[in-house]
Amino acid sequence: MNSIRFRIAGLLVVSVLILNMLAVALILAIIEPRLTAATMTPVANQLALLAEAAERDPASIALLGAVVEDQPLDGPEDDLAAGMLRDILAERGIERDLRVFFRPGVVGATALVGLQGGRWLSVVIPDLSPQSSGFDALLIWLIVLTTGTGIVSFYAAWRVTVPLQLLHDTMLTFGTDGVPAPLPEAGPIEVKQTAMAINRLSARLRKSIASRMRVVAAAGHDLRTPLTRLRLRAEFIRDEAEREKWLADLAELEGIANSAIRLVREETGGEEPATFRLDDHLRVIVRDLRSAGHSVSLDIRSPVTVRAGPIALRRALSNLIVNAATHGGGAEVSLTLQDGTAAVDIVDNGPGIPEALLEQVFEPFFSADPARRRTVPGAGLGLSIAQSILERSGGTVSIQNRPNGGLRQHVELKAIVAEAPLN
Repeated sequence: MNSIRFRIAGLLVVSVLILNMLAVALILAIIEPRLTAATMTPVANQLALLAEAAERDPASIALLGAVVEDQPLDGPEDDLAAGMLRDILAERGIERDLRVFFRPGVVGATALVGLQGGRWLSVVIPDLSPQSSGFDALLIWLIVLTTGTGIVSFYAAWRVTVPLQLLHDTMLTFGTDGVPAPLPEAGPIEVKQTAMAINRLSARLRKSIASRMRVVAAAGHDLRTPLTRLRLRAEFIRDEAEREKWLADLAELEGIANSAIRLVREETGGEEPATFRLDDHLRVIVRDLRSAGHSVSLDIRSPVTVRAGPIALRRALSNLIVNAATHGGGAEVSLTLQDGTAAVDIVDNGPGIPEALLEQVFEPFFSADPARRRTVPGAGLGLSIAQSILERSGGTVSIQNRPNGGLRQHVELKAIVAEAPLN
């Protein structure tokens, strides 16, 4: 899995297994031969002494638990053990033919040592062959080791990555004000320090946003008084054409100031949410816009009930529809219900927006015209206000260019009550 937690745990498990395998290899390469030699040497010495005794006094061998055979035995041989015993005897300067057999019904192995005259000394010795259960024991040990190491490693990886998980969870708690919710400053020191740092950052961010909003609201509010004075003075201009120009410019400035104040209100908190029929809401909005002279069509394919601020949502949808009607030569509005989500599509046949500028359309005072020439009156805050309202209501809004020209504004809101589709 592509997760740092699994990577850390996997690295720890693999490291422990490699170290243990190296330790096993070291034991097999260095320690086991020494243990085997220590086990084999007494047996080899015993066989050498018995062979000498058998050649001196064959009758006494029976008292020592050995037997002199005329022919070698038949049966499976242990060439490894026989070779090791011959090597030990050869190191002492004793050259004898030596074989190791396994006989049915005999516990252990039977060693045959060649005597003078072609006879064989038969002696029962311990089974020196590797135990078949050794590999099984090693396998079980590795399974237990891997399981235990895996549990410990995953726990250690989880503890190490808790601050990262905390950061991830924090990113999911961002409210509509753009600031994450406060985190509990508890737990291990690393987690506590991370939570404290995030809370300090959130406090500074919240303070900065509040300060910015106060400045914008104060500026918009304070502009009203001089604008009122200018409007009164403009009324006394004798030249009617010049007077109309002044009044139009002042109306635009007043619209910008009012839009700025509305934007601040939506950013800092709106009305209490209520449950209402979105399709009825759209009918009222479209009716009012038609009365104001806008070209708007409405297609309601399914009635939907949503929960949001009614006045704020009306303002948001009105801004989007007016944007399409004024800049796109008319707006076509449709409402559908898709998997518990109310989808409002607003399309127009205007010139669209360059793809490079689509990501900026919701910024305050955005203009698709680089020279910022406004052919249609407006403050440039309508889309920003609409986005703020919809996000505060738990919805989303996006804008795309249509393949055949024009824009498509797509709004999604969670449906509270889905009713039967209209016939």
